[in-house]
Amino acid sequence: MIHAVTTGNANGIVFCCFANHTTTLSSVCVYLNSGCVGMDTGDGGDTANTDEMTYDAGTWIQFKAPNGVTPANEFMVYSVITPGADFYDATPR
Repeated sequence: MIHAVTTGNANGIVFCCFANHTTTLSSVCVYLNSGCVGMDTGDGGDTANTDEMTYDAGTWIQFKAPNGVTPANEFMVYSVITPGADFYDATPR
């Protein structure tokens, strides 16, 4: 499990540089303490927009979505708004 506390927008966890894929289905389980957290998959930092996001604090959420940009070679879980987010990522690695 990873605990992330951010103080700004677009800050968080990046899983970088896996083989290019045309389409993917990404999934992550997060527990949001505060803020807004999102996930996306795309080409490096280019993800176009957030594939999934939530403001629902105090509960586990499973995001599951296809990549927003092709090729898919990077996956991110991050704060979506300022002043940031406090969340847990419990996805098995």
